[in-house]
Amino acid sequence: MTEPVSEHRWPWRALTRDYLLAAAGFAACFPPLLFVEWTLSVVVILGGLSALFAWLALRTFARQRAVVRLDDDGITRGTRSIPWRNLRLVKLRRYGARRKSSGVTEMTLAGEGIRIGLDSLISDFLPLAPTVFAKARANGADMDEATLAAFAALGIDTRKTDQDARR
Repeated sequence: MTEPVSEHRWPWRALTRDYLLAAAGFAACFPPLLFVEWTLSVVVILGGLSALFAWLALRTFARQRAVVRLDDDGITRGTRSIPWRNLRLVKLRRYGARRKSSGVTEMTLAGEGIRIGLDSLISDFLPLAPTVFAKARANGADMDEATLAAFAALGIDTRKTDQDARR
């Protein structure tokens, strides 16, 4: 790979809610296991919920440690990498509140059997989106109407050019 054009991470501030949710859930479910009589239903319910919240904390930690790199050759997240020339699918979806400042936008990139997921909580998501769109358009990646509308909502010109029409 060439020198990274940009690097992006999930900042602590953006993941605080997930950490708090995991900690609160684990704190509510695990301690009772230490003080109540163990029956199958108690172990299954409280143990299962404790495991779920522990998994959420570990997943959030892994997300915080992840680095997404974009360069002239492709996009990389951890050990997964998709060269731009092999990018086959881009999806962009907005979830959450109606206000523009709220909610989360999720981006999924796929190619060569590899999927890379990003969301708007990552650092510099708005400057990253036009780069991904341009590379996807240049390499003929599939983008459905909802994805094009989501890119347009971010202020990206999604109209096809004459060069795109010739592909």
